[in-house]
Amino acid sequence: MARSGATGAARVLNLEIAGSARDLGDLQYSVLLCVTEKRYDEAIRRLNAYETAKAGGPYKKRTGPIFHHAEELIHAIETRKNFPTMNNLTQSKQEEIHQKTLENWEDLKICLRRLKTIERDMSTEDARSSIWVIKAIIFSFVVSLTVFIISEGFRSFGGSFLSFMKDTFQLGADSVSFLF
Repeated sequence: MARSGATGAARVLNLEIAGSARDLGDLQYSVLLCVTEKRYDEAIRRLNAYETAKAGGPYKKRTGPIFHHAEELIHAIETRKNFPTMNNLTQSKQEEIHQKTLENWEDLKICLRRLKTIERDMSTEDARSSIWVIKAIIFSFVVSLTVFIISEGFRSFGGSFLSFMKDTFQLGADSVSFLF
């Protein structure tokens, strides 16, 4: 009977990846796969390599603590899964350790999802800023073209335009004086 409880506890401790690399993203999938296969050092190396590759100003500020927390979670999972005297503990203590391992696993998945979300948000912000730059260039071109056309119009029709305005103003003044 104790044996079936032990296998039940071991079954609960199996960490499973729900989804593929395409669904989850390469970083999340590869790190989770390494953790499930008990290659903890490789998972941390991949995490650190990814962080180094993406080490840009605002990205590092926003994601640095998340990478650090993910690394701590991997170490916590490793420690709990490789607990030296697991079989000597009571069933309730084993369950408690298994439960904590699963909580760390879920937290790791959330951290890796948060990294993906931050990357997506930053690329969206990048696209928006690019759109603003393009709009500013188009607006400045249109304003420059308008100023050029108006300037050329005044240069070409300047004399006749002034006489037209003078005649129009005189006609308006005569009309007003005729009414009174």
